[in-house]
Amino acid sequence: MTRIKKVGIILLATAMLCGVTACGDDKSETTTEAATAIAEDTTEATTEKAEEKTEATTEKKTEATTEKKTEEKSEETTEATTEATTKATTEATTEATTEATEATTEAATEAATEAASSNSNLMSVAQGYVGQPFSSLAAACGSDYTWSENIGCLDDGGDLATASYNGFTVQCSRSPGGDWIVQYVF
Repeated sequence: MTRIKKVGIILLATAMLCGVTACGDDKSETTTEAATAIAEDTTEATTEKAEEKTEATTEKKTEATTEKKTEEKSEETTEATTEATTKATTEATTEATTEATEATTEAATEAATEAASSNSNLMSVAQGYVGQPFSSLAAACGSDYTWSENIGCLDDGGDLATASYNGFTVQCSRSPGGDWIVQYVF
């Protein structure tokens, strides 16, 4: 039953009781006054309960909505912050790696160019020592070479040896005096 029906039944019952117990001609007035008083009290109580329930429901809905919006905003903020941080970190790392790679490549290229130039220059210097003692060439080009002796024999019975520098090789033969003479630079 709805509350309005309950209130109506209570009013009707009260009016009947008051009408039965009232005396004389004032029966209708007493019944009306009692019914009015009860109706006012019931209406006030019902209104207060309805207002309290409405306030409680409204408050709960407001809290739930606020919590939901706060959660959504929190999640959105967290996602946005995470995306921004990840993007910034990735860009910074990529940029730093690219710069480091470029610097390393540039340094390696310069070193290789310098070494090739140096070796070409050394090879040119070594070619100037063909027919001269290897000791003179070693003094001019440095002692950073690998020596391989007795790799073969000449027709006249002399020994062959090679000196391998970084980028070129010097072939030498032993002279009758025991010195190594530069024969070829290749």
